[in-house]
Amino acid sequence: MRACEACGHIEALHTAPAVGVGTACISNKQGHPVLKGQEQCWCPRFANTVPEAFEAILEKGNRAALERGVRWALELGDSGMSSQLLSQLIISNPSGLDHEWLREIRSRIAALSGSGTIQASTQMSKSAKRSGLRPKSKTEQKRESTIFGAIKAGYTGPDYCRELDRQRLPVPQQWIDQGCPPTYETAYMRGSSSPSGRPWAKYIQDEKYRYRKSYDALTPAKRDEIIAKNARRTRP
Repeated sequence: MRACEACGHIEALHTAPAVGVGTACISNKQGHPVLKGQEQCWCPRFANTVPEAFEAILEKGNRAALERGVRWALELGDSGMSSQLLSQLIISNPSGLDHEWLREIRSRIAALSGSGTIQASTQMSKSAKRSGLRPKSKTEQKRESTIFGAIKAGYTGPDYCRELDRQRLPVPQQWIDQGCPPTYETAYMRGSSSPSGRPWAKYIQDEKYRYRKSYDALTPAKRDEIIAKNARRTRP
């Protein structure tokens, strides 16, 4: 059973569009028998992807959801989304926030977005020009081109995982070392979790989200060029 990327409740706890009440998490309905006595859920709808989750958290997230969203966006390296979520957190909770925590988060966002001193940025730029950027390994190129192709084709969920397996893209070795199943589909469908307690499906969604950011930043021609490299590499 899939869990909502936004609130963590299983899909069955989100109402179906067919009954005319949208896809809000039914655990936010007062008196719901499944969650009797528990805190009501804020979630406005079932989120199947990371971007959908961030959208839902921005729209309706309570303080706990916004704080979790800020940390999650930072883990994914998304300074823009973490900044948006932090702003919404401050607006909706004008008092009572931990100032030390806020300073730490703002510092991490600034470091992530490269908004340090102009001098440091210039020095890094000059250094990169002198030494050149490290070229991507064949494994990294294969992962990038395969995931780009799956994104362009519009694959989601289990179909996305099947496409990566069909293209013979290996699950990252660091996941395997932590006990992840050897194929994307198995990791996504099994429902098992990493030692940290996070489902492997979330690892897959987070990886896709990171590549989606890179994909969206490129021109259509550059995307197709990268995807074509994998087509040439896998041609019989």
